[in-house]
Amino acid sequence: MLRGSSPVNETVAPWARYLAAIESSAATPQPKLARPGELALSRPRVAKNGVSSAQPLAPSIFDGITPPIGSVADRLITGGPDAPGIVPPESESAVKKSTLQAAVLVQRVSPVYPSAALQTQVQGEVLVNATVGKDGIPKNLKVIRGDQRLTGAALAAIGQWRYRPAVLAGEPIETQIEITIDFHLK
Repeated sequence: MLRGSSPVNETVAPWARYLAAIESSAATPQPKLARPGELALSRPRVAKNGVSSAQPLAPSIFDGITPPIGSVADRLITGGPDAPGIVPPESESAVKKSTLQAAVLVQRVSPVYPSAALQTQVQGEVLVNATVGKDGIPKNLKVIRGDQRLTGAALAAIGQWRYRPAVLAGEPIETQIEITIDFHLK
């Protein structure tokens, strides 16, 4: 802290600068705003009266800190042939359109109710995560949720199912699916 200054003066100074900037901006014309699509970057310039020409902003922790000369903001291209923009494809054939078709179940085998589960009258759902391969066969079966007395029968049934594999851009692909099997007594 400088001699003769107090903590009160340090906290009031940014607000005083802010209020002075607001008062002076009412008297001076405001700069034109950038049009849509333009990037307007400029550093604040100090006018003859000592007040910044930038729009007044609320005090910030960055007050008094200026970016170094030659910073990134000084090197940005904002217009002209070198400015970044949307580059159209060279030809329509360069654009590859693709559609995704989901895997479709074509053969379903019903699960056999386990005898132990029948005797204890266990009912419920078994949720299984599976990968449908390019050949349409479910693999990497993993039980997510379900009673242990029912999961074996669910996995055995799903292993026999067959799918028409998912297709992306005309090529079969592997996909992840979740399968729910309900076991309910009648």
